[in-house]
Amino acid sequence: MKQPNFYLSIAVTLIVLGSLPLIEKITLGKISPQQMGFLRGLSQLAIYAGVLYATNGFAELQSASPKHIAYGLLQGVAIAVMIYFYFSAMKSGQVSLVTTLTATSPMLTYLLAVLILQEPVTLTRGLGIMFVIMGVILLL
Repeated sequence: MKQPNFYLSIAVTLIVLGSLPLIEKITLGKISPQQMGFLRGLSQLAIYAGVLYATNGFAELQSASPKHIAYGLLQGVAIAVMIYFYFSAMKSGQVSLVTTLTATSPMLTYLLAVLILQEPVTLTRGLGIMFVIMGVILLL
C-alpha cells in the first residue's frame, strides 16, 4: 500500500496540472512565451532556494556527484526548451488541444523505459498506448 503522502502528492499534481493551463493561456494573452518562461523559472528558483536553505539542502547538494549535478542541469535546459515550445503552442492554440496532445508524452516515456531501462512490455500498456494514439487521431 502506498503512503498517504503519495496520494496527496498525486492529488496536488493533478489539481495543478489540470488548472494551471487556464492561467497560462490567460497570462500568455499579455506576455510572450519567453517572458512567461522567465517568470516561471524565477519563481521556481526562489521557492527551491528557500526550501534548500531551510532544509540544509545546499550542504547535501555539495556531496552530489558531478555526473548527477550535470544530469540535473541538463534537465533544467531541457525543461526550459520544452516550456518555450509549450507556451508558444499554448499562446496560439486551444488550451484543451495543447494540454491533451502534450499529455501523450508518457508514450515516449514508456518506449524509452522499455529500450533503456529494460522495463517489461505488457499487453495492458500496449493497449493503453493504442487507445492514446486513437484519441490523438480523433482530436486532430
